[in-house]
Amino acid sequence: MSFYLLSEGLTYLSLFSGAYESLKVLSRAEKGVEMSTLCRILEFWVVLAAMTVFEQYVELFVSWFPFYYLFKCAFLGLLLVPNTKFAHVLYDGFVHPGVLWLKDEFDANVHPLLEAAVVKHGRWFHEKLLARSLALFQDDELYALERELEDKLTQIRDELRDRRHRERHTIETHRTPAIESS
Repeated sequence: MSFYLLSEGLTYLSLFSGAYESLKVLSRAEKGVEMSTLCRILEFWVVLAAMTVFEQYVELFVSWFPFYYLFKCAFLGLLLVPNTKFAHVLYDGFVHPGVLWLKDEFDANVHPLLEAAVVKHGRWFHEKLLARSLALFQDDELYALERELEDKLTQIRDELRDRRHRERHTIETHRTPAIESS
């Protein structure tokens, strides 16, 4: 129980420490800040965010392991000590490769499913969205939209008619009878 409370306190201390470091960098922004300082702070925030996501979804299942909170306190303690570069090691070793792996898995497995769902249900969604949008318009706005759509439809019809005319003309010019030489 005491390590649980200590881990919660260290989590809040990590948040305040990161916020303080960020504020220091922002206050020195006019003077110029080294890229290494910005990278160090961003790596800290990314590691802390990854730990928070881990806590949110996985801690319920692993918190009953012996010494879990002791290891969590050690982890947060190392994260808070700036000279250890622990955030950099965790970012390069776990977080960045993990995010790249998740991106590849998403692109390979989830993205095609989402595209298929959009193709399959996109028209239904479009119709529902259009019906909802039209319900929000006033009558004068709907009449203005109708006139605008009619004008665009007329332009499209004219363009199609011109294309067909050009295609017919092109076909007719290529159909000239061959002159037989005697």
